[in-house]
Amino acid sequence: MLITIENENILVQINTYAATLERLFNKKTGKEHIWAYDKEYWPRRTSICFPIVSILKDDETYIQGKLYNMENHGFIRETEFDVASCEKDKVVLYTKANAFTKEHYPFDFGFRAIYQVEGNCLRITYEVENLGTEQMYYCTGAHTTYNVPIEESDDMLKDLYLHFEEPETAPIHVVRNGLIANEMQPGLEKQQDLFIGGIFENGAWMFDTDSLKSRKVTLKSRNNSYATTLDFTGFTHIIFWTKPGRMPFLCMEPMVGLADDEDTDKTFEKKRSIQRLEAGEIRAHMQVITVE
Repeated sequence: MLITIENENILVQINTYAATLERLFNKKTGKEHIWAYDKEYWPRRTSICFPIVSILKDDETYIQGKLYNMENHGFIRETEFDVASCEKDKVVLYTKANAFTKEHYPFDFGFRAIYQVEGNCLRITYEVENLGTEQMYYCTGAHTTYNVPIEESDDMLKDLYLHFEEPETAPIHVVRNGLIANEMQPGLEKQQDLFIGGIFENGAWMFDTDSLKSRKVTLKSRNNSYATTLDFTGFTHIIFWTKPGRMPFLCMEPMVGLADDEDTDKTFEKKRSIQRLEAGEIRAHMQVITVE
């Protein structure tokens, strides 16, 4: 079921299936800022990651010493959410542990996806709650596919770029077979703008946010005034990715957690940037998307 929230500036549509962000429409400019899914380009779409981000080595992990299987990005992106509340400018969607999730992840969790429009901003909050009686471990994040303003004159998206708040010098993670290697490679070097044409031929660009001064990044074009700004404050990693070639989307992904390390012993509790919640504790992870 699609739910619409809006104000005088923007219209947002969210699907109760997977709590997926389907539209972010700028009423002032008439532009769409979320990519309209098209399997010709990519068979997936925007999704929420939980309780893992990216892949586990061999799609398996040991939690509390027991072996569990989980596929890429976890099971939230295949879950039908309940509508906890809905107003003109805000919707709260909710899901929790059940018999199926317990087969893949032993913890009693609650998960809220909260969408709220304010001015020309969309605030998205993921609230993770430990409903159990023991410490709980998880990762989460947003694999969001943003529309890119491709013009017919663009050559391999050469005019599209990411603009950071501050000039940055920051490395990116080396990834092999989807897993995080122990070494880093050069990423940003005293630069504020990163042109995206051709840079994803070897995979995603993954930054640790503690290596960045910026907490906001804007997707822009030299050809027009279209701009989408993401505030990723509070997340441990920010990832940029699209398929090689002239793609109509770019993923800007604020994450708490990454794929398994290349040398992992598959212990879930040791995962990079793993989050811990005590019994009854709730933690919120909020991103803000601003459109122009």
